[in-house]
Amino acid sequence: MKILYVADAGGHFSSEVGMYEKRLKWSVEWVRIRPVKHTERAFVIRQETQRVVEILAKLREKAWVLDEFGKGCTTLEFSSKLQKYRDGGREPIFVIGGSFGLDRELLRPHTEELLAVSEFTLPHGLALLVLSEQIYRVHEIWKGSKYHHE
Repeated sequence: MKILYVADAGGHFSSEVGMYEKRLKWSVEWVRIRPVKHTERAFVIRQETQRVVEILAKLREKAWVLDEFGKGCTTLEFSSKLQKYRDGGREPIFVIGGSFGLDRELLRPHTEELLAVSEFTLPHGLALLVLSEQIYRVHEIWKGSKYHHE
């Protein structure tokens, strides 16, 4: 399982995300993509999306892209989706864009699913934290631990 995300090192929520990186170090690879520094929003979105597309093309996989307009799900639904995906012999790749988001059209051929972690617009660091915690929670569900309460 991989998480590709656009962010500066040491950004918001990095210490909290780091806790989940340690807990999941054997099962999740975090790939940080440095944000583009430019004043023109459209240029930043296009360049950051292109960086994501290049990585996905090398991996020859489609990604689950976190997007405020994506489809939400409960934790148990998320757990079930991930299990089915893995049972099909595939490892999920998640993508979180930078502060301006990603170009949905450019990313569309490389998108398995648009996934929302909230109906709110979230800072990308918080979206990364929520996703990291949910992946940890799913692993705990799979192990049968008491971390998740229904």
